[in-house]
Amino acid sequence: IVGSGAAALSVVPALLLAGMIKRPIMSVVRVTEQLAAGSFTGRLPEDRGDEFGMLAKAVNKLLNIIAGIVGDVQK
Repeated sequence: IVGSGAAALSVVPALLLAGMIKRPIMSVVRVTEQLAAGSFTGRLPEDRGDEFGMLAKAVNKLLNIIAGIVGDVQK
């Protein structure tokens, strides 16, 4: 009985951690899907100081470069 209680208690932190990982990944998916649909306006928040913040900065930089290239081609 004690083991099952401990196992049940470990589920809560696991779910919280999963949510902390899923949200920023889904944001990247949303912005890249917008890019694939031809929209270059989506940007990711760069306020995190972790690897997701680094990823957001890199994706935003890529979006800016692509938007600039498309803008130059359209001129």
